[in-house]
Amino acid sequence: MKIITEQDAYFLVALNASEESSLIELKWEFEKWDHGSIDVTNIIESLINDGTILLSERDGDSFSDYSISNALVKVENWSNSESWSTILFLTEAGDRRWEIDD
Repeated sequence: MKIITEQDAYFLVALNASEESSLIELKWEFEKWDHGSIDVTNIIESLINDGTILLSERDGDSFSDYSISNALVKVENWSNSESWSTILFLTEAGDRRWEIDD
């Protein structure tokens, strides 16, 4: 397994959010890499807190966005996720940041 840096981990979270991936897909993505002592939960939380990403719950054809506080609670156990219905997405600010940093 290839070792990734903290910057790589930030990129992987943002990339998955840009693709509106589910939490289980994010979990699978990080299982491919040796992220050692990198606290991925902290990375997800920081991106939520700075307004870059948020979570939404898929219910059929509709979505219900989590509040920031509820999203922070949900991501505490993201690595145990078995659900396809909770997705990460880039906020408008995250979209702008993604285009600039890309």
